[in-house]
Amino acid sequence: MIKRISLITVLLFGMPGTANAYIDPSSGGLLIQILLAGLAGVGVVARLYWKSLKDRFKRPFKKNNDK
Repeated sequence: MIKRISLITVLLFGMPGTANAYIDPSSGGLLIQILLAGLAGVGVVARLYWKSLKDRFKRPFKKNNDK
């Protein structure tokens, strides 16, 4: 029964219907700006916390070498 419901759901939502839609060029530019801003944000956060992240990953290795 579950397999039948799953199959029907996949067939209903998996089949593409006709879409009378238009994506103008500025929408593509907006998507590119969002992606670039996200990458820049990740870079800034990584830069801010780089020293603490580096120290956190170095700490377990230093303990093993000190013994």
